[in-house]
Amino acid sequence: MSGIKFIFLGFALQYLQFLPALAQHQLTGKLLNEDKQPVPFANAQLLTVEDSVFAEGAISNENGVFGMTNISQGKYLLLCHTMGYQAKYLELEINGETHLGEVLLEEATSELDEVVVEASRPAFEMDGAALVVNVSSSPVLQNGNLLQMMSRLPGITFGQENNIQYKGSGNVLVVINGKQTFLSQQQLAELLENTPAEQVEKVELMDNPPARYDAAGTAGMINIVLKKPEGLGTNGTVSLIGGNGRFEKINPSFTVNHRAEKFNLFGGYSYNYNKRFRELEIYRELDNLDLETGEPLPGTTIIDQALYSIYPQSSHNFNVGTDWYVSENTTIGILAKSTLFGYRFGRDHVISGLFGEFQNPYQGTETFTRKQRNNNNLNFNVNLTHEFGKGGKLNADLDWGGWRTSAYRDLNTEYVNNENLAVGNSEVEIEANSDLSIMAYQLDYTKNLKGWQMETGIKGSKVYSENLFDFRIREGEEWLVEEDVSDHFIYDENINAAYLSFKRKWANTWQLETGLRAEHTRAIANSVAMDSIVDRDYLNLFPNITLAREVGSGKNLSLSYSRRINRPNYQDLNPFESISDPFTFYRGNPFLQPEIAQILNMNYSIKGRFFWISNYQVTRDAIQFVMEKDPGRQPFFLTRRNFNTIRNLNTTLVGIFNPIDSWTVNMTLTGIYMQTISDFIENSRINLDMYSYQSKVQNTINLPANLMMELSFQYNSPLAMAGWVVGHQFRTDWGISKKWGKNNLRVSVDDIFNTWNWTYDFFQGPINSHMWDNYESRIFRVSFSRGFGGDKVKQARKRKTASEDINERAQ
Repeated sequence: MSGIKFIFLGFALQYLQFLPALAQHQLTGKLLNEDKQPVPFANAQLLTVEDSVFAEGAISNENGVFGMTNISQGKYLLLCHTMGYQAKYLELEINGETHLGEVLLEEATSELDEVVVEASRPAFEMDGAALVVNVSSSPVLQNGNLLQMMSRLPGITFGQENNIQYKGSGNVLVVINGKQTFLSQQQLAELLENTPAEQVEKVELMDNPPARYDAAGTAGMINIVLKKPEGLGTNGTVSLIGGNGRFEKINPSFTVNHRAEKFNLFGGYSYNYNKRFRELEIYRELDNLDLETGEPLPGTTIIDQALYSIYPQSSHNFNVGTDWYVSENTTIGILAKSTLFGYRFGRDHVISGLFGEFQNPYQGTETFTRKQRNNNNLNFNVNLTHEFGKGGKLNADLDWGGWRTSAYRDLNTEYVNNENLAVGNSEVEIEANSDLSIMAYQLDYTKNLKGWQMETGIKGSKVYSENLFDFRIREGEEWLVEEDVSDHFIYDENINAAYLSFKRKWANTWQLETGLRAEHTRAIANSVAMDSIVDRDYLNLFPNITLAREVGSGKNLSLSYSRRINRPNYQDLNPFESISDPFTFYRGNPFLQPEIAQILNMNYSIKGRFFWISNYQVTRDAIQFVMEKDPGRQPFFLTRRNFNTIRNLNTTLVGIFNPIDSWTVNMTLTGIYMQTISDFIENSRINLDMYSYQSKVQNTINLPANLMMELSFQYNSPLAMAGWVVGHQFRTDWGISKKWGKNNLRVSVDDIFNTWNWTYDFFQGPINSHMWDNYESRIFRVSFSRGFGGDKVKQARKRKTASEDINERAQ
């Protein structure tokens, strides 16, 4: 492990040597169109007056702001230009700090026929406290679903049941366009798996989100920003993705957008079919216990299992909305979204063998399972944006909707002795239905106050979930309900929050953002069958502060601190037992406490090509998966428990290189130190220290004939996740794309050598377990998309909703 430390020390020394003195001459400005709307991603170039030689350059950000530093004193020509606007020249004299203010660009008079207006963006950018991954610039990242795309991002891995881990920590908050999904881990994984990655514009990775965002997510926040059609008139895109691994996949979709002067109508639909499989091997070794008293017995028992699962999964995704531009300062928007997904007639086959000293009258089982699941969602949003004079702005959001889930499972098990003769059988059926309703409102107000930007707001949300769980055993021709296992679980949660934050920038060099968020939570978990009510009522304060400084030409350094919370998922609080096979089941824990984390973060970037992100996090009462032995019974069960303390120290290095003009290499290296300490059940202590690293290399090559090829490599060393240790992983992905006119063709192969598997080791008191888990990872995909309709150079007005703030609302 000392070698890894020296590697990181070497990288640190290389980065530190680039810290120079402050620049003496600077230039800033803001590019606007004739409607006083920002012109993003436009070129600002500083030319010498004598011979028009290029001296310095910049690209405007999403707010139209650009800046240049380390400029020599003298006279220059400033050239501002981008597609759809007339080039503008300004004669300047640079001496010290020069602030241009607003620079208006005039629209080009002619329309473009069959031309796609694009801005070339780098794979990685640093935007304040966020590391931004521009998905739309990668043919590999776009060719698949969101779950596959996220597995290739810096610092992201997946644990059991596709539980997202960020830099070795679970409980990261995943939002879409800045909005919470209010979903369980399983529901979130299903949603991501059934959403095409080509709908994504970018992904923002935030270790310390500002106070305006919810304090949920102790591991930080991942914001998925979806694409938005632009342009006057009617336009859109149709696409088709087809693929095959072990089984077939297909994903057609379309989007449409109609933009007029006073309103904007948009909508879209996608269908996803994915036939999946899973191979799982589990080896468990445990100390013997008396099945009646639970007392220790001599010897050990070994349970060796093999599972094969296959199920076709499909989804339908709809969205439709409108923006009404009531006046120059007021906009009203309405959005409706629906997702219908699930699988039917999935099949599991589990073979289990028992070895060693044990009390069971059988030595093996064979279980056949039929299962189906449906998960349907409908959400509505109403948004109001109004701009006041003197820099004031009000955003208001109202959301309501719900999820309805129905699941059925039938398990037929045959028991055999050591001569492989049947000694009995059992048949069990499980039916689970869940209704989840969501209501949320948010008001945000921003105001410029003598150089400070003030932002304040309130938010309230109500989540109500009702779950019915029936467990039935077949006795002859009758099905008998097991009252001790069946349950009716109700979860009612109300969260009310308020925040106040201030931000200021001095001399285009220093920037300070500080805020305080207060959240009051009232949650009641009611297990009707168990006659158990757990009532939580607590108030928490979440401070947040970020200090940033420009330390040279294109070099930026920021330090931040925040306090965050992760509340138990309502499904994790549900005490019912969900059986997978005769030896394994999942049980909820209604006594889970929320976890609290304190996070320190440092970001350093050089000219948008090198990034250094360091993070230290201490989490108390951390919520983690554990495996336990049920006293008096043979099976194991998975559940979640509160751990005492988990410490996570990590550093991510990102470098963008160009060996030649047409070849770009994006390299990321994440080093992680994880320490887990916990005494949570009798005679069971976890004390685990581990160093890990994750490396990813993405090669993008621009070829003739408008072709772009990508080859990427990813390696993860063994990683500690609380009491679990995940084995090393490696994969190679390849893709190529071609654009002509409004057409885009992409071909990709995920995990070319079929090496991406999961292994888990778990050591806890009397239980040792090893698992090998394999999902379909080598997949060949071909996709084709075509834009339609007219493209005019005037862009649609970009606006931001209350709950998204810096992200575009419509998709």
